[in-house]
Amino acid sequence: MSEHEIRAHFVRSWGRDYYSSGDGYDDMRNAQDEGWKVRPSWGVHGWDLGTWPYVAYLFRDQGGKFDLLEICEGDHSLWSFSSNEDRAAAVDYIFQRGDDWQLVARDIAAGELTEDSWRGPYVHKGVTA
Repeated sequence: MSEHEIRAHFVRSWGRDYYSSGDGYDDMRNAQDEGWKVRPSWGVHGWDLGTWPYVAYLFRDQGGKFDLLEICEGDHSLWSFSSNEDRAAAVDYIFQRGDDWQLVARDIAAGELTEDSWRGPYVHKGVTA
């Protein structure tokens, strides 16, 4: 997904509600009260997605829409997608362009990753005996 495609899914943006929030943790908690789920990790190995409490990404599925909320130092940006796959592709793009991309780029240069290892949602596999 390209930046142009992501922009086509942009819904709106708004600032922090200072009556209910004083910091990023409050913003995340308030969003969770509205049905959002924080996504702290991305990629096969679960690299940090965002930089809590300053930047966080949240998902919400409702009414056949797959929403993505970015909270960046109190500023909220909302995108809506028609499929979970499109939302994941948008997060792949955002992850590549964010601060986390520097970590991933360094690991790729060191030959420690494959491209697929940093794409898609992180799924905790648990411990097997």
